[in-house]
Amino acid sequence: MEDINRCDSWALSFFVSAEQARELFERIRKNSKNIHKKMGDSLARGEIAKSDGLCGEVDAEGHFSLHEYETARLDEKFVTFESLI
Repeated sequence: MEDINRCDSWALSFFVSAEQARELFERIRKNSKNIHKKMGDSLARGEIAKSDGLCGEVDAEGHFSLHEYETARLDEKFVTFESLI
């Protein structure tokens, strides 16, 4: 495994839009019915600030990774708004 992929394995996953997150989830779920047990089953909404951590580049599917700082309080900034299953 390349170092960049190994590092991203420790990151949190985010999407630019809920629509992009839904599309990828449904595409994966077609081949893996229990993917929600590994990835989660809901969407949350919030804003990330530079003080929260280091973000990777946004890919073609609207996905990016966040390596949050120890001081980040993402639990106070995000709220669940939709179930995917």
